[in-house]
Amino acid sequence: MTSRFPRSATKLPQGTWQRAYDLGFALLGYQVFSGCFLVGAGAIRADDCGPVVFRQERVGLGRRMFRILKFRTMKAVVGKGRTRAWLQRQRRAQRRVRVALRGARRVLP
Repeated sequence: MTSRFPRSATKLPQGTWQRAYDLGFALLGYQVFSGCFLVGAGAIRADDCGPVVFRQERVGLGRRMFRILKFRTMKAVVGKGRTRAWLQRQRRAQRRVRVALRGARRVLP
C-alpha cells in the first residue's frame, strides 16, 4: 500500500521525535512534582524573606547562552557579623583536625 504523501513529506527532521519525547516527559514531571516545588518555595520564603528563585546564565550546546531559574539554597543577604562568626568556627575546626592528624602516619603533610 502506498501513501498519498511523498516519503520526504512525512519524514521529520532528525531529533524532532526526541525533542517531543523530552518535552512531553518534562511537562509530565512538572505536573507531578509541582506540589513539591510549591512546598519548597514556601519553606524558602518562610526561612528568609529574600527571593525564592534566582536566574543564572549558562553556556549550552554550540556555546549558546541560556537562562535557567533555580531555587535559592543560601541566604540572600548575610550580615558581616554572621559571616565572620562562621569563618571563625571553620578555622577552629580546621585547627582541631590538624592537631588530631599530626601524628597519623597515613596522612601526608
